[in-house]
Amino acid sequence: MQKPNVKNMHLYVEAKGALTTAEQYLPAFPEIQYFVQCIEKYFEGWDMEGSEPKIFVIGSSLPEEIIHACKKNACWVLGGSSHMASLADYAVPRDTDPVSKSSLGYLLGEDRKVQTRDFIIVPLVSDSSRKVAYILESAGKQVFTVDIPPSKDDGAALEYCRQIYRCIHRLGWITRQAVTEGRLKKAHRDISGAYRQLVYFDMLADEKPGVVSGICRMLIFFSYYCTDSVEEWAKRLSMLNGRIKKEQKGEFMGSKGSILIAGSPVYFPNYKIPFLAQEIGFHIAGCADYTNLKALLKSVPQESESLPFRTLLKARYQADCSPAYPNNDVYVRAVCQLLSRKKVDGVIYHVLKGQIEYDFELNRLEEIFAKCEVPFIRLETDYNPQDIEQLRLRMEAFAEILQQNRHRKERQI
Repeated sequence: MQKPNVKNMHLYVEAKGALTTAEQYLPAFPEIQYFVQCIEKYFEGWDMEGSEPKIFVIGSSLPEEIIHACKKNACWVLGGSSHMASLADYAVPRDTDPVSKSSLGYLLGEDRKVQTRDFIIVPLVSDSSRKVAYILESAGKQVFTVDIPPSKDDGAALEYCRQIYRCIHRLGWITRQAVTEGRLKKAHRDISGAYRQLVYFDMLADEKPGVVSGICRMLIFFSYYCTDSVEEWAKRLSMLNGRIKKEQKGEFMGSKGSILIAGSPVYFPNYKIPFLAQEIGFHIAGCADYTNLKALLKSVPQESESLPFRTLLKARYQADCSPAYPNNDVYVRAVCQLLSRKKVDGVIYHVLKGQIEYDFELNRLEEIFAKCEVPFIRLETDYNPQDIEQLRLRMEAFAEILQQNRHRKERQI
């Protein structure tokens, strides 16, 4: 077999290993292969040759429309690789959160050869993202920052729009493409169509847990950031939704109960917590991290797509649930909605070391979990595999607690 032509073999091998593990939890549908191939292609890496500048976007806070409107594909650097994180050890303190380290390793690694002409967009959503922007600039990279206002009053919404349009103008200059209102609106329609398919897919997954596993659900959401064409991706997801709808419900796949994963984002290929949960016997009913909630919360009715793009931007800013905001009511409400809509026995609250902002949210959510009588466990980890057995023991003990709760409730009926 011919060796794949990849830009970073270590990253590709890490992702390929995770995909091999994930395949045992994927339904045997031919429609699934497109999404797997999107992820494989993403981790094979970009062709760094040529005179055209490449666009890299750190995180998922930036509205995708502004990239799509300039007819340019962007590499969304989400950060979930233990190998990439190790490449940035020299540049950051030991306790830096692994998402930031992984993103830096991806962009600063010698074999990636990100050129000075390439354009790196960094939404400033935390102190770590500000440090990442500074380190990339110090390394000679062309960095453009988008400051996300931490409050959500009317003045902050206007500043948010100003920052986004400032980025739009810079993108137009870089790509030599006029980013018009018409293009922005078309991009919004295309992306909203993809979001609607995601919402429908999530609903079908809730109805048929014996068909769609939690791993499958998370991979489909992640593949959205790996595709070259949002339109094609939405079309393929529509086909997959049609296949799932025809399937029988099947047996429930979680012998140890149904759980919701909340807290720090779980980025592929670092599926340590989800893989352990599935292996132990949990069914992952949903993942309430920012990447997944973004698509669910930003889905808008078709009739509102006729509004000016600036108005749509303001609405999305109000619905944003990233950790950038001190008073993150949107995230708390979103978790409450998931708890009320999904039948879950417990919550695994996942915190990556260094991401203390998610611990602030846990203080509020703990009261809600208690009120809903939903047990939860807080798991702190990073991208290294050394703590897998410790995590396994804690999750197995959590499974026993959930089983005892189910028996207690059955006796009360």
